[in-house]
Amino acid sequence: MAKKNNQDSNKKNKKGNKKEAEKQVSREPRKNRPGMKKQQKTVQKMSQQKGHRKYSFLPNDSIEIMDSHGKKVRIYRIQALRTFGMGKNKVKVGTLGGYVGPENLDQKGSCWVKQDCRAFDDSRVEGNAVLENGAQAIGNSIVMGDAIISGPIIVDWKARISGSIKLISKMPEHVVTEMTGIGTYLFTKDGLKKIR
Repeated sequence: MAKKNNQDSNKKNKKGNKKEAEKQVSREPRKNRPGMKKQQKTVQKMSQQKGHRKYSFLPNDSIEIMDSHGKKVRIYRIQALRTFGMGKNKVKVGTLGGYVGPENLDQKGSCWVKQDCRAFDDSRVEGNAVLENGAQAIGNSIVMGDAIISGPIIVDWKARISGSIKLISKMPEHVVTEMTGIGTYLFTKDGLKKIR
């Protein structure tokens, strides 16, 4: 009888210890949990490797649109795989971007298409260029250098936007020309005005 009571109490202690151990693990911050440090080191190592991709496509998040030739195409939302960029244009690991086709956004540099933007057709976003606040790059356009396109601006046809230029608009605009240089330009009802 005494042996049976000891065995029962040992079983209870083992169960109690397991529950306490599980509680202790779940109370630890995520980064201190077993296996997390190794995963963090692996991610850091991968992001420092030369030629490592900076974003991936989310296969379950896509939209079908008409391209400039009237053909239906599918473009996919992107997600950052590593941290890159600086200041306001810093993109952190896991940040969701906009919708792009397979060849529209360069894997090099710190160029980015933000969440509410699109790049498709044969357009390219490269260097440190950024599309934000609903901007789109379509046709054979190229947005490169340190250019920032902000607002409902459509960079279309064979437009080339480069240099340290920022284009801002609150109303829909089409840019179909070459623009390069330094400064901030605002689209107004009277045309394009340099504001900085």
